[in-house]
Amino acid sequence: MESEKDITQNRLTQQETRFVSDLKSIAGEARHQAYRAADHLLVVRNWLIGWRIVEQEQEGKKRAEYGKRVLELASQSLTEEYGRGFGLTSIKNMRSFYIKFHNLQIRQSLLDEFNITQFSIRQSLPDESVIPFYPNVSWLHYERLMRVKDEVERLWYLKETARTQWDYRTLQRNISSQYYRRLLQTPEQLRHEVTNEMNSLTADFERDKLSYLKNPVIAEFLGLSHNPIYCESNLETAIIDHLQTFIMELGKGYAFVARQQHIKTDMGDFYIDLVFYNIILKSYLIIDLKTTQIT
Repeated sequence: MESEKDITQNRLTQQETRFVSDLKSIAGEARHQAYRAADHLLVVRNWLIGWRIVEQEQEGKKRAEYGKRVLELASQSLTEEYGRGFGLTSIKNMRSFYIKFHNLQIRQSLLDEFNITQFSIRQSLPDESVIPFYPNVSWLHYERLMRVKDEVERLWYLKETARTQWDYRTLQRNISSQYYRRLLQTPEQLRHEVTNEMNSLTADFERDKLSYLKNPVIAEFLGLSHNPIYCESNLETAIIDHLQTFIMELGKGYAFVARQQHIKTDMGDFYIDLVFYNIILKSYLIIDLKTTQIT
């Protein structure tokens, strides 16, 4: 019986090549869709939390102190119930998200997934004021868009992000370099030069991000026996002891940054187990080690 290695080394027929290509396409698209589905539900969740906060503020006392209490109550109650991700800064961002994108056209089918029966969200808005809900625009994109003060400019970046499927870092760079305003100031017949320059400078950002991280990471080289009771510190020490091999196993372009990196947030002090930096993607990889099943 041929091993997997023998099969892949043998010359494939045209039909088999197409078969393998189809399998990879299906698996790859499923992986992308899973990430997108999780992220656009995060956008809906944050929009709904922002809506509910604004509604509570409007129904409550017309005092700044009450608005502060609403934010603190939301942060405290959600953190107690669900843990990280609902610090005061995050809650303020959700409120700001709803205020700046209150007319985001979220489908009722998505709203139904949150089991909220009494919705007074839908206002009668003129068609031209409705902002389409783009499933390929992530929460990170929206967080960056919220910092664009001019509404017309903000909506232009939103539509371009959706139309051209900009990576977050591409959006970040284009906003920082005032891409929108440079296009406006450039004669129409020369705008393609500005666009070509932007595409060239952001080409590295638009590669397949997932191809730079192996999944799964096979760490047999750590020398840990099967089914023992290990704690996270044992696993962390084993990785550090075999750091060069672990970095090679991670994928392309990784460099070690820190171990037990201390960070301060509005929820308190935390320590990140391992921090790496990818010099190709120009982004950090943060690892929180777990030796038990994540539920």
